[in-house]
Amino acid sequence: MIGRGLYGARSARITFDGARSRRVRIRVSRSSQQQPTVNSSGECPSPLGRRTTEAVGTRHPGPATRMASSFLRAGSGYFAADWDRTRPVKSEALRIRPYQSDDLDDVYRICLQTADNGQDATSLFRDPQLPGHVYVGPYVAFQPSCAFVAEDAVGVGGYVVAALDSQAFEQRLELDWWPVLRASYPELTPDLSEDLSTPEQYAIHDIHHPWTTGDELATRFPSHLHIDLLPRLQGRGIGRRLIATVISSLRDQGSHGLHLVVGHANGRAVGFYRHVGFTEFQASPLHIFTMNIRTDG
Repeated sequence: MIGRGLYGARSARITFDGARSRRVRIRVSRSSQQQPTVNSSGECPSPLGRRTTEAVGTRHPGPATRMASSFLRAGSGYFAADWDRTRPVKSEALRIRPYQSDDLDDVYRICLQTADNGQDATSLFRDPQLPGHVYVGPYVAFQPSCAFVAEDAVGVGGYVVAALDSQAFEQRLELDWWPVLRASYPELTPDLSEDLSTPEQYAIHDIHHPWTTGDELATRFPSHLHIDLLPRLQGRGIGRRLIATVISSLRDQGSHGLHLVVGHANGRAVGFYRHVGFTEFQASPLHIFTMNIRTDG
């Protein structure tokens, strides 16, 4: 998983001083729900079970916490035990296309399978929807025009998602996304932490303490992205194509700069971003990469 706010961007395990922990399991219902479709006004189905619009900063009527009961009913269909990750890849052409509402299961699956610093984290999450809820769901719900997928003969195997205005996007999530997740995933305490994997701990930490974009970064590079590719699509120039596609979309919508965050543990991603033209913003505990996307350079 590559992008901002991901657990891999932190260098230390979340710990709690003093108290001894006991074994606790967090369980969330995953019953299936029929997916609605995008309508003519640009609305997109929320993975949390609520219709949302792409207009960042516009609050829907009623408190965001009303989403909680809907979230517990929201589910994805890719968790079937017979899903085959070893199907051979045919040599047919790959295409980059805009995200569609029926891609939701696929992008959640890809997010899970890249959530351990780019490696498969399926065995590390008791609730396999958790990484998707944190790292991809809000983007496809609130900014679907900035979401694209890579699809080959096997199916969707990668995606890129972005936020046009990072600070406005973060404010929107505080109103309409994080409250229901905070109700469903309690903040970690010594009693809750011991039985969770490190990726689970970081994902829950990001729900309660999400990354926020500083003013200097937001002024010069207001947009940000996440990109994830399954191994079968890596090393083929597809990541570069996805980034070029989302940059074109962001530029068309008026953005002049783009940033992303990568953890120091993800050395492969750091090399990739330097290779495709990103530069490091400043020295910090995280790698913050930026790119000027003005047409005039």
